[in-house]
Amino acid sequence: MAGGEPSPQVAALLPEARATIDRVARSFALAARLLPPAVRRDVDLLYLALRSIDDLVDVQSRNSDAERAAATRRIAAIEAWSDEHGASAITHGRNEADGGRELMIFEDLCRRYPLLPRDAVADRKSTRLNSSHVKRSRMPSSA
Repeated sequence: MAGGEPSPQVAALLPEARATIDRVARSFALAARLLPPAVRRDVDLLYLALRSIDDLVDVQSRNSDAERAAATRRIAAIEAWSDEHGASAITHGRNEADGGRELMIFEDLCRRYPLLPRDAVADRKSTRLNSSHVKRSRMPSSA
C-alpha cells in the first residue's frame, strides 16, 4: 500500500474536507473515524473532490453564464484526466488549475496511490458529469 503525505496545497484543503464530510455525510463520517488517521485523511479529501464534482454539475443547471462556463471548463479537465486515453491532456496544454481543486486532489491521490483507478472517476462522470442533471432536492438522511 502506498500513501505518504499530501502536497501542501492539498493538505490545506483538509479542514474543508473534514467539515464537508461531517456536514453532508454524517453516517459515513462517523464510520470513517474507525479508519487509520492517514487513510481517513485521504478518504475525506476524496469525498471533498467527489462532492465538489456534484456541485459543479449542479452549477451547470443554474447560475450565471460565467459560472456555468467555469464549471464546464473544470468538468472537461476532470473528464480528460479520468479518461485513460486522454490523461495526457493534463501535460499537453491543460494544467491542474483547469480542473480546480478536484483535479488537484485526484492528481495528489494518484501520485501517492498509484493503483487508484482513474476509471473510478470515469464511472462517476458517466452518472453525473455526462448527464443532463437537474438539481432536485435530496431526501433527508433520516428518510
